[in-house]
Amino acid sequence: TLVSLSKAGLKIAFIRDVPFNDENIDTCVSRALWRDKAPSLCDQTRADAANDAMAAVEREIVTSVPNASYVDLTDRFCNTTTCHVFIDGKLAFRDQHHLATPFAESLEPEVEKRVISKVGR
Repeated sequence: TLVSLSKAGLKIAFIRDVPFNDENIDTCVSRALWRDKAPSLCDQTRADAANDAMAAVEREIVTSVPNASYVDLTDRFCNTTTCHVFIDGKLAFRDQHHLATPFAESLEPEVEKRVISKVGR
């Protein structure tokens, strides 16, 4: 599909998937708060959540296609060791791998900036 789009002369921005959490975030956070614990108990290690090895393969494939760019927002979710469920005071996920709407909306300027930097307007 990337090759077909590239051959059509289109500029492509492939956006890396968000980190995956082993638990249903809403349930985990609810339980933590109910037990007077910090929601950070629901954070995952980057090694478990981000699948950086798969991302490296994706990046290699995408960047081998003319007109295709790889956009990685993992740094908005994870530091070098941990992927967080609360970011900038917002619940980042609504389940294991879908973003919560308020957090997703807060990412819009950053997504726009990174995509435009790769493919232009």
